[in-house]
Amino acid sequence: MVTKIGVEEAGQEAMNGNTPKKNDQAVIEMKGSEEANGGARDEGDDKKDDTKDGDKKEDALPPVPVFQMFRYASVKEKWLMCAGVLASLLAGICMPAMFILFGDVTDAFVYNDLLTSINNETNFSAIIAVNPGMENATIDEIIEFIAASYGIEDFFQEIVKFGAGTFIIGAVQMVMGYIFVASMNYAAEGQVGFRTAGNWLVGAVYRLRGMFLKSILRQEIGWFDTHQTNDFASRVTEDLNKLQEGIGEKVGMFIFFMTIFIASLINAFVHGWELTLVILSVFPLLGISTGIIAKVQSSLTSVEMKEYAKAGSIAEEVISAIRTVVAFGGEAKEVERYDANLVHARRAGVKRGLVTGVGMGLMWFLIYRVPGLLLRHRPHS
Repeated sequence: MVTKIGVEEAGQEAMNGNTPKKNDQAVIEMKGSEEANGGARDEGDDKKDDTKDGDKKEDALPPVPVFQMFRYASVKEKWLMCAGVLASLLAGICMPAMFILFGDVTDAFVYNDLLTSINNETNFSAIIAVNPGMENATIDEIIEFIAASYGIEDFFQEIVKFGAGTFIIGAVQMVMGYIFVASMNYAAEGQVGFRTAGNWLVGAVYRLRGMFLKSILRQEIGWFDTHQTNDFASRVTEDLNKLQEGIGEKVGMFIFFMTIFIASLINAFVHGWELTLVILSVFPLLGISTGIIAKVQSSLTSVEMKEYAKAGSIAEEVISAIRTVVAFGGEAKEVERYDANLVHARRAGVKRGLVTGVGMGLMWFLIYRVPGLLLRHRPHS
């Protein structure tokens, strides 16, 4: 508006036979340049706002479902994952079976001690105190009662059965554990990376990394105005490494521990449902606390990764323009910029470690509280 008025005034003076003065021309040029600079600033602000909106949209993206993470797997890799799931299930069942053998051998030691010292009156008193109906029973009747109540066989046969059982179960668990770890990691490596014909461990070109780069190169030019691409190197390394960990061995470990939990819970209800209910009274508090801590850990890990990505983008930017930085003596300034993002990342890491420590302490406190609760409940049961 101001520039238009200035031009009209200059034209009016020219029509009247007066030439515009140099000062007036300078004013016109200055006003025009100010308006152009203002437009450029507005455009830059709009781009910044678009970038912020793009980051917010990127942060607001919904999480990918679990099974969608395996959509890049080939048929061979899917069969490998099925074999890994089956092996992790079998490895998980081995642990409760081992607990049953330990319980049987413990009973064998206890009841063998009772049978070998049965002639002691003190032991008679202890047995009668536990079983009031045996007050008028003879020694032979007490022995028959113990054998019938506990179903104990020969002591040495129990020890041999325990040794053979633990050896077989341990061997099966070792083989199944190797199968599920190897197959899961092999399948994850195949999805995130590519294996050469000679050695599958060799291969620097990764399948998903190549797809990620190809996807970026196919974007329209306007996409780069609303998205930050300087952190490509850190993103393609850290994010895909975490994806590889998440779809590999950890899937088998999750199935392994869940199988142990479910099978042990069933075993506990079969052998002593009353004490099992006492133990389960702690589970709601343990589950709620673990869920809250896992949520906080996830958010802090996301913040930490973003800060490291920003620091990586700064380093990449400076290295790509190192001559300009050195020419203007901006090395110290760029180092300060890089350190500033590392400080934020370190704070997020410290908070995450603190939350992890508190969560682990609370979890083990509740776990070690259970035996005390059982010992308190047992005399009254």
